[in-house]
Amino acid sequence: MLLNKDGAQITVSSTSKSKAGNLKVDANSIRLDNGAKISADTTGGGGNIILNSPLILLRRGSSITTNAKGNDITGGDITIDAKNGFIIAVNSENSDISANSANARGGNVAINNAAGIFGIQSRKEPSPNSDITATGATPDLSGKVQINIVDVDPTRGLIELPTNLVDVSQQISTACTPGTPQFQNTFVATGRGGLPINPTEPLQDSSTVSAWVKLRPEPENLANTTTQPQPTAVSTVPKIAATIPIVEASGWVVDSNGNIELVALPRLNPHSPWQTPADCPVSQGGVKYGKTSAAKASR
Repeated sequence: MLLNKDGAQITVSSTSKSKAGNLKVDANSIRLDNGAKISADTTGGGGNIILNSPLILLRRGSSITTNAKGNDITGGDITIDAKNGFIIAVNSENSDISANSANARGGNVAINNAAGIFGIQSRKEPSPNSDITATGATPDLSGKVQINIVDVDPTRGLIELPTNLVDVSQQISTACTPGTPQFQNTFVATGRGGLPINPTEPLQDSSTVSAWVKLRPEPENLANTTTQPQPTAVSTVPKIAATIPIVEASGWVVDSNGNIELVALPRLNPHSPWQTPADCPVSQGGVKYGKTSAAKASR
């Protein structure tokens, strides 16, 4: 991992008429932060940068540059192999990848094998945002910016399903076949087990309720109805005489077997006492008086 921050630089720059050198970095990740630089700027020509890393992170004004100044001094080249990785920056932080030339033709920027580039993009000229540029003294003298994004194959990793249908009967164990010695399991549907359909509804009784039997209506005109004689059936049910009236029960008694029977109590005469007067002898002056018969009273 290459970590460069707080204005630090990794450079092969030239400030004279001499050519700048070449800079090559191989790392698992390259992180530049807070004005850090990787540069091959020159005033005498040359100066190329080659980076091989699956992650390049640019933060807060960091840059990768091969800029050139001077008459007929072209910008250097920047070649990045992202190795199916990413180049990440923040768009508003002005972190740049540039191969510009102030007085001649700009250099070239080539980014290969990148899975994605985020927060930084190619522009025709530098801006306050994060840029990838290769500008020259005039628009006709601008260099090339070439970005190759790795294409994602949507079919990669997919498993081709067989087109032949599978006989399910051959895949089921023989223990599930009825009639075999291994067939010992059963499945019985017993219903909901007494649970109500809705928690707010009462439980419903599952017992069978017999419907009421409707009697046949009597015919209105008996004169026009012909009655066919029916054979007399022997019935073991004792018949109740039609002369005995049906009286509504007004009380109950317990018989000798302990059974309760509904009975009709006799009606009371309101003009006569319901109790028979007691025959109590009265003693007066040594003489007992009691109830006498009508025959004795007549005497």
